[in-house]
Amino acid sequence: DHPADASVEARPLEWGREQDLIALNVHERPFDLILASDCVYKQDLFGPLIATLHAAASEDGLVLISHKPRGLREEVFFHKLKQKFVILKAISPDDLGKGFLQSNVFLHICRRKRSSEL
Repeated sequence: DHPADASVEARPLEWGREQDLIALNVHERPFDLILASDCVYKQDLFGPLIATLHAAASEDGLVLISHKPRGLREEVFFHKLKQKFVILKAISPDDLGKGFLQSNVFLHICRRKRSSEL
């Protein structure tokens, strides 16, 4: 059910920062869809990013992560991500068409692991 007067609001969210998650009220109303673009680049932030995505996503919500491999140990991120998330589909630039082929952008569609999958 979506209210007719729904709105969009931008707010700060520092990965791993509990106060920001509380301010977003994700513990009461987690998100059904999270879009993360170009966030997989700094290895010391992989853990906080995954923890934040896990805390903010609803149990059946989707997380879409787009990234461009830059040789910054992205495989470490996705290995850690698979501990808490199921990657439902990984889409390569080849799958996305000519415009994406040159950009080398990948898209991963994920959902939180259920307790039986942990």
